[in-house]
This record gives sequence, structure tokens and C-alpha cells, in this order.
Amino acid sequence: MLKLSCIEEKAEKESSPTASNAANTNTVPMTKEEQTARIHVIFAELVSEGLKPNEAALKAIQQVSEEVKASKQANDVQQVEVQQVEPEDKFEPKHIDREVVSLVMKYIDNVEKNPSTVRFRNMRLGNKIFDHKITSTKDGLRFIQHLGFHIFSTDIDYYAALPLSANIASMKKYAEELLDNEDMIL
Repeated sequence: MLKLSCIEEKAEKESSPTASNAANTNTVPMTKEEQTARIHVIFAELVSEGLKPNEAALKAIQQVSEEVKASKQANDVQQVEVQQVEPEDKFEPKHIDREVVSLVMKYIDNVEKNPSTVRFRNMRLGNKIFDHKITSTKDGLRFIQHLGFHIFSTDIDYYAALPLSANIASMKKYAEELLDNEDMIL
């Protein structure tokens, strides 16, 4: 259940220029307090227009969420930096941590056993084990990209995904060869 109060005095105070960030094209993100104030203003307007309180609360929250998202996207566009990245196919691991290769082998084995299960194909980079053993290891991310994993982001987190088109057998063979080659493994 959504909870918002509909107090006219508060709504009038919050409809001051500080709370009317929706019309403001400034790309400075709203603080949590400004977002709350904006939700209250929109909520009061929607209720006064005859919408039920729960529906008004939902619409107010959705509208402010969209405004915040638009503001963040505008900021992201302004803060783009161009970085030259070495193409993935040029990466050749000289030395790779045994734990990285072993964990990648487990991920590949899971995908091999359950090829159509999404949870085995997508690994959250913020996952405790993935972060500790791959993300924070030197060249760990570059290694999994070299193998064929794709890195992508959502609104919530970053992920490493193994595409359906990936050649699981050749990935597994390459990882096994690395584990067998003592000169490459740390």
C-alpha cells in the first residue's frame, strides 16, 4: 500500500519554486527531500482532480521517477568522457590468476549444463564472489571479455553475460589449456 498524506498547507508550501523542479530544465539532480516534496505536490494535484489516493500516489511517484531519470540522463550526456580502449581481441593474458580461471570454468560448466537458464548466463559484477575473484583481480574482466563474455549495465548494476551465440566448448577448452599451462597461471 502506498502512503502519502494530503495536507493542503503542506502542499501549498511545497508548491514553492524550490519544489517545482519538473519545469526546471536545470540538470542538477533533485535531492531526496526535493523528490519527496515534488511527489507531495503532484499527489495533492492529482487527488484534487478526483483521483483515488493510491492511484495518485503511484502516478506521483512514477512521474518524479521519470523526472529524476531524465535529469540523470541529461547529466550523463554532459559528463561523457572518451577513453581509448584496447580492442578485446588484442588482449592476450600473459599471466592470469588460477582462481579467476577456475571460477570462470565453473560458470562455463553451469552454462553447459543449463544452456537456456538466464541466471547461469548473467553474472552480476557486484556479486560477492564474482567481485572478489574476478572484478578486483588484475585483468580479470579483460580475461572474461576475451573469452567471450559481454559486459553490460542496467539501472541497477553491471553484468557479465555469456551470449547464446558463444562457443562454450572452445571457451572451456581455452580455459582448461590455461589451467594446464603453469607459465600462464599465477
